Amino acid sequence: MTKRDILGYGVATIADSGPYNFVTVYLILFLTTVVGISPERAGIITSVAILVDGAASAAIGYISDNTRSRYGRRRPYLLASVAPLGIGMILLFTVFPGSELTQSVIYVFAGVVFWVGFGIYYTPYTALGAELTSDYNGRSVLRTYARIFGIIGNFIGMVVPLYAIQFIRDQGLSEKTAWVIMAVIMAVTSCSGIIVTWRTTRGKEPGVIVEEKNISPAGLIKEYISILKLKPFKHMVIVLAFYMLANTFYNSSMVFFARYNLGIKDGVTSTVFLISIIANIIYTPIAGAAAVRFEKKDVLAASMLISGVAGVLFYFTGI
Repeated sequence: MTKRDILGYGVATIADSGPYNFVTVYLILFLTTVVGISPERAGIITSVAILVDGAASAAIGYISDNTRSRYGRRRPYLLASVAPLGIGMILLFTVFPGSELTQSVIYVFAGVVFWVGFGIYYTPYTALGAELTSDYNGRSVLRTYARIFGIIGNFIGMVVPLYAIQFIRDQGLSEKTAWVIMAVIMAVTSCSGIIVTWRTTRGKEPGVIVEEKNISPAGLIKEYISILKLKPFKHMVIVLAFYMLANTFYNSSMVFFARYNLGIKDGVTSTVFLISIIANIIYTPIAGAAAVRFEKKDVLAASMLISGVAGVLFYFTGI
């Protein structure tokens, strides 16, 4: 693969880390402090939407695996994801009039639209890398470059919002308007990244003709049950489940914890996120090089172990 191919594939990762972090970190804060929804109901709204994301990702993975298209199995879904992902994100950060119940229904709908769009994009996109190259080390290089663009997405989705909201408010606009503008910026950036990857990978994914299957809910469930019986897959599911639990809890709670428990200003919290991203920038090429030289599972285990031990030490040292 050429450097252009690698960069062209990687740029869409902005649409992974950017929107994901923007929504998981700031949606509950927006719903409670700007819209005025109770924390309990805001938690229910986000939980329902995330559960829909899980179902959508599982379904779209099965569907894309069995797609018959001369344009490939994955690329068509990238383009299809742009509208729901972008529109859903903007709706999530728009203040709607009405009772709390009415608002809750609207935000659940917006969340479903966003997470369905995210699922339509994310699952085929991650599988697209395997379609672009069959070389083991080539895939590691591909994902390393994609991770670099992911760091850019992290910066936009985690660090920029609090600074941008304050800047927009200083220009005389309301906080409600500031959040909508930030959501539009995030949506345009993410969707542009997806479109760039869709165009750049044109002709790179081989057209595939697969045996046609009858895709039904029962067939989908049966397929995944058979996969879950594989021992390595079960272990990976457990690892990912615990990782996502910790990662989501950290991201969604940090702003609340810093603002209301520690009394820290939002600018300081953004700086903490920035430092985390800088650490990520330093670690990404190291992890990428290690994944090429050693077994990926060993690199993953070592990374998680270092992170976990460091977290325990920080706790006992009073940080």
